Amino acid sequence: MIIRFKKLHPEAQLPVAAYERASGFDLIANEDIVIQAGQIYSVNTGLQLADVSDPDVEIQIRPRSSLAKNWILIPNSPATIDNDYRGEIIVLLLNIGKSAYRINSGSKYAQLVISRVVRGVEFQLTEEVSGTQRGAKGFGSSNDR
Repeated sequence: MIIRFKKLHPEAQLPVAAYERASGFDLIANEDIVIQAGQIYSVNTGLQLADVSDPDVEIQIRPRSSLAKNWILIPNSPATIDNDYRGEIIVLLLNIGKSAYRINSGSKYAQLVISRVVRGVEFQLTEEVSGTQRGAKGFGSSNDR
């Protein structure tokens, strides 16, 4: 699979995998960023999605665990970038901490994950609901076992 980007910022870098079997591809900051406590910062990646060779994938933007330890989150995570989107990839970062947080140019701040999209799904209404062992048990129900 080939995903092509157009470089919009001179310091923009392609996403990179930190390890051979990593699930995500790190985004690298192309400028110094300071996110004030309680603020959302819109990060322009400097990369415009130009083409995706496989029509049955989407790109998801997810947070890096190292930033979550510092109270920096992606509020719409996982953010979906549709295969046919052709604008600049922009990442929202939210600082839920008590002090400003700095991300230096060249630092990793988010990751891209490529996911398969299932097509040809048909949704239907019904009056019957199949039975399962879990049933309608919700949040934390597996802790009750």
